Amino acid sequence: MTSWLLNRRQARWGMFLSKFDFKLDWAPGKDNVTDAASWCPDFIPQTGDEHLTAQHQTLLTPERIECLNSQNNNLPFEIPPHSFNVITTLSIDNTELLKCFKAMYKEDATWKEAVVARNKDFTASHDLVFHNSHLYIPPTLC
Repeated sequence: MTSWLLNRRQARWGMFLSKFDFKLDWAPGKDNVTDAASWCPDFIPQTGDEHLTAQHQTLLTPERIECLNSQNNNLPFEIPPHSFNVITTLSIDNTELLKCFKAMYKEDATWKEAVVARNKDFTASHDLVFHNSHLYIPPTLC
């Protein structure tokens, strides 16, 4: 028996299925009844398909991280909105990046006005600003 390196999804399914006692039996093709979708070639992902490319993408490229670290606020690209959720899940252990965020918070008036107006969507904690429990990224960094 060979050992396989599982991706995260396979590992999660493996852990979930380990809770059940079941037996897998192989059946020859003529005896194996399949669903109609497995016979339809339209459902097979093709090269360049959105489902394939979405699974293998790098959101924080070295260029983007360098732009966040630098004091230059003129970013040469536009960060898609869905990337912000990914960025906010990262722990900020980079001191330079943390300093950059703190400096941008001092310049940004949007969150300060919201806090003064008692907008409950904005909170400040440990020198970081959060909007709806997500790390707030000032527009100057976007």
